[in-house]
Amino acid sequence: ADELARVMAEMRARGATYVAMEVSSIALALGRVRAVRFRTAAVTNFTQDHLDFHGTMEEYGAAKKMLFNDCAPGSIVANISNPFGVAVANEANAPLVRVSTKIGDDADVVPTKLNIDARGINATFKTPRGEMHVKSRLFGAHNVENIAIAIGVIAVLDLDLKKACVGISAAAGPPGRLERCDSEADDVTVLVDYAHTPDALTRSLESVRAICKGHILCVFGCGGDRDRAKRAPMGEAVARAADFAFLTNDNPRTEDPEKIAGDVAAGLESGGMKFAATPSAGSYTKELDRSRAIEVAIRAARPGDAIVISGKGHEPYQIVGNEKRPFDDRIEARRVLALRRGELR
Repeated sequence: ADELARVMAEMRARGATYVAMEVSSIALALGRVRAVRFRTAAVTNFTQDHLDFHGTMEEYGAAKKMLFNDCAPGSIVANISNPFGVAVANEANAPLVRVSTKIGDDADVVPTKLNIDARGINATFKTPRGEMHVKSRLFGAHNVENIAIAIGVIAVLDLDLKKACVGISAAAGPPGRLERCDSEADDVTVLVDYAHTPDALTRSLESVRAICKGHILCVFGCGGDRDRAKRAPMGEAVARAADFAFLTNDNPRTEDPEKIAGDVAAGLESGGMKFAATPSAGSYTKELDRSRAIEVAIRAARPGDAIVISGKGHEPYQIVGNEKRPFDDRIEARRVLALRRGELR
């Protein structure tokens, strides 16, 4: 908390006027934002993560709610499209802006028109200050959620909503969040994503499904020395949302990669996928060399397919044992795409 206070004091001294901060449940539980006074606090959704720290979903949820209760923000922006957001809204002791992504919902910020395709998001939102139009290069239902929350925060802070919508429309996607690695010369779509929870995997794969005419191939694994309880659910999420799966290493750290893969494989199989030595519809294969797994997946894809490489996103490294090795999913994907293009000529 004292380090955070020093950093923000330095920012203010240099002329900063606003800080947009992601406040994790762990930061709240450990008092890292103690004495910070938030003008507004926003909640998007609540799904399984960090149970290696919190132990249970109830404890995790209680830690999250500290931002809206113990921290006493000046206002609250809550996504009421999910039960946790509804709970935060119902318990709010501050001015509240309710946000929804469902057309027709009774909310302060809600889309009245919405189209999501490979080009991005085209939406008109009802807001407390009239209708606002956003045409974003981002795609996927989760980004509609993020845009709606941003509009809610801008509205409650009484900033210029029209200028903000122009800014949102011009914003590029953050690195490693469904980041495109293919080019117009490629016959497949390759995206690198940071999704490393069951819900995030489901959302990213469903977003790709909405724009993909072929099959979806997912390359993923789970981190070592982290929440084991989410491994099987992550396997189930991929089994239900993808057509093929390539089970590989994420950041195994000091855990046995085979043991991690076994935990994930149990979820893949309970979700309906069967193991196969070579890729086939409704199956998964295992290749713990992540570079090799990415290569096998991209080369196995057919024209029109989409390959989603999940888990590490923007990270330019892989942690094996106690060693941090240079490794970037995006570099690997572009390397294999170049090989594939050469083979097609």
